Amino acid sequence: MISTVEVVPLEGTMYKKSKPKRMKAYLAHSWRSRHHPDKYRIISILNERGVDVIDPFEGEDKLCREFGEENYYPNCKFDLGRSMWRKDLQQIDSCDMLVAWVPNHIDGRFIGTSFELGYAYIKRKFIQIISPLRHPAFAFLKKKKAQVFESVDDFEKLKEMWWE
Repeated sequence: MISTVEVVPLEGTMYKKSKPKRMKAYLAHSWRSRHHPDKYRIISILNERGVDVIDPFEGEDKLCREFGEENYYPNCKFDLGRSMWRKDLQQIDSCDMLVAWVPNHIDGRFIGTSFELGYAYIKRKFIQIISPLRHPAFAFLKKKKAQVFESVDDFEKLKEMWWE
């Protein structure tokens, strides 16, 4: 937890009382996982830990309507795609950490999640990865102090992946 300071009077004297500030996490995941029960479970786990979560897919339907588009994945109009990525990168900038969920039981590409991981790394954000995959990028990030968890269950227990 990050603390902010609040000044409180005490019988004619002043002392500083710390007031906890909630952390904020960006949950990077595939468009195909946006309604998956595990996504909601990850959000719940983070909330229980005092972390507010930004889900990048919340609000994208509204953004699509502004550009007159409904079915925007995997092929969207250029201006819509650019607006979405600007929004996503601003959201990562506003967060303390990034949690990347890359399951192997959901079909699809994780191009966006990979890009978000790299951006968060460059921005020196704390990174947690939930994935059974042993991708070379995850090994690099783990060596740079990212935490890697093999499953949502392990993430909940804070049991990091053992990797030879």
